Order: sequence, then C-alpha cells, then structure tokens
Amino acid sequence: MKPNRAQRVLLLLESRPGWFASTEIERVGGRCAWRTAVSEARQIVEARGGQLVNRVRHMGTGDGKWLLSEYRVLPKAEPPADLLALAEREARA
Repeated sequence: MKPNRAQRVLLLLESRPGWFASTEIERVGGRCAWRTAVSEARQIVEARGGQLVNRVRHMGTGDGKWLLSEYRVLPKAEPPADLLALAEREARA
C-alpha cells in the first residue's frame, strides 16, 4: 500500500539526521497539505516516545527578507547500557 502524506513526510525526516526546510517537506507532503502532514507525523513520532521539533530562521537581506521553517525528528532517548545494567543490579538488591 502507498504511504500517505504523513508517512512520506516521516520517511523524509527520518532519512538523515538534521534539519529539513519546509520547502523540502512540501515536495513530499504536498504544496497546500504539508503542515497537516507534519502535524500527523508529529503524532506518530510522539507515540513512539520521540519528538518532532521545528525552528524558524530569518533569511534574506534588504526587502527580500523571509522566514524559513525547518523540522527534524529527535528519536526516543535510550539510556546508556551501563546505566541500564546499574538499574537492574539495584532492582535485584
């Protein structure tokens, strides 16, 4: 089955670490639908314990100033293995 817009946006955001410009997301999420697709992708990420975060940067100079929205996925943080081992030892004690 073909992925929906939110799934395509999520696949893009998880394809590499770092920020993705809204112009990149628009290509897979749709010209007028990418914000909704990001919102739905955020729900999927949060259900997995991660975060989908955004920032806005001021771009351009002079009269050509504009805002650039960027997004990235922060996966669920896993505790280090040695911390897990310590917690297991303490639980047994």
